[in-house]
Amino acid sequence: MISGGTLQTKSTYTLIDKYQAVVNNGRQHAVLMDLPAGKGDDIAPTALEYLVMSLAGCIGTIYKVVADKMRLKIQRLKVDLEAEKGEDDPTVKAVHATVYVKTNAPMAKLEKCLDLTMKTCPVGALYEKANIPMDVKVKLIEEVEG
Repeated sequence: MISGGTLQTKSTYTLIDKYQAVVNNGRQHAVLMDLPAGKGDDIAPTALEYLVMSLAGCIGTIYKVVADKMRLKIQRLKVDLEAEKGEDDPTVKAVHATVYVKTNAPMAKLEKCLDLTMKTCPVGALYEKANIPMDVKVKLIEEVEG
């Protein structure tokens, strides 16, 4: 139980071989985790890479939720995110992200949507509490590649 008597989420790590493991969320979803070649076999992302992927996913998901509440018609949405980590750094030291949006909505509304997104993104809140600087911007595009 988490303080306040509410259990929000659960996770279990199960080692498979060397550094390969399955990590589940206590429901029906699981991911494979490994270390890069040299230590592991590089068959899956590391825990830190999943944390970076989680931030990109959270920004994208919350942006879409907020856009829907604002009645913005989003045709395409893509988040490109880079996290800086030096070789000797224990974790990420900075994040740079761009939210690419294809829509007819004006840029001012897209920026308001991003502001609300960053105020409510739960993964982003963890980065903030860790004092990791995040530079996140929105860009209106004609077409998203990839």
